[in-house]
Amino acid sequence: MVPVPEAAAALTAALDRLLALAGPWGSGTAPLTFLDRDEGIARAYPPETIARLRAVKAAVDPEGLVRGNRPLGPAPQDPGLA
Repeated sequence: MVPVPEAAAALTAALDRLLALAGPWGSGTAPLTFLDRDEGIARAYPPETIARLRAVKAAVDPEGLVRGNRPLGPAPQDPGLA
């Protein structure tokens, strides 16, 4: 939440300019705490890691009771996990 709602557009524009200027030095990845507004976890982890995390979650939390602010999405059905 922005403390001064009227400043939200200006702050978003300033952040976009800063990210564009820093772009050439970026790696294309980001830690979860630095993901942008609506980004998923694909920028933080490679596809193999996401698949492994989904498989672990499906194995230990099949009911989906444990949730986070960066959801993993559905796990692929793998008979080897049973």
